[in-house]
Amino acid sequence: MFSARHGDVVVQQVEVIDGQTLTPIPRSNGMVVLAEGEVTGHGHRIRSRSAALYGIDGRTGVKLCRVGAGGAVLRHEEHGPIKLPPGDYEVTIKRQWSPDGWRDVRD
Repeated sequence: MFSARHGDVVVQQVEVIDGQTLTPIPRSNGMVVLAEGEVTGHGHRIRSRSAALYGIDGRTGVKLCRVGAGGAVLRHEEHGPIKLPPGDYEVTIKRQWSPDGWRDVRD
């Protein structure tokens, strides 16, 4: 299965479990936004109409990105583009330990 890290965002192809409740996350300016860059303002975005993003009920901090036929390209101003084949992807933000506890990595 496909897996990639795009800066602080990790995408890993998964099999969707039947019975999971998915809540659609609206597009921003016509794009699927996996994560906004809190420091730079740059986001991890997909322009393809074949992609959609969902929250997964009961899984805080995890999203599901569904990519349809033809695949999609994940883009960010500071990272090279990543071609995502059709499928379902778990999207998480990388975390790191600091003296104040666990925190999301921010770019």
